[in-house]
Amino acid sequence: MHDANQDLRAENEELVARIRELDITVAEQAHGVQRLKDRCRSSDADCAAAMRYVAQDRERMKAGLAVYNAELTKLRQYLE
Repeated sequence: MHDANQDLRAENEELVARIRELDITVAEQAHGVQRLKDRCRSSDADCAAAMRYVAQDRERMKAGLAVYNAELTKLRQYLE
């Protein structure tokens, strides 16, 4: 009976040690996942800013083309 109790205690200690190792692994993985989430948020913000810039630049180009076309129309009328 005494040996059985010692065996159970030893097995229990091994299991507790393994659980601690797994807890550390889970914590490290959670930290890694959080870092990846932070990087994704940063990338998403950069992407959104770039998309806003592209949209603004596109509107400026459209406005510039409208002015250019108006000037071209005036020039054609002048040359006729």
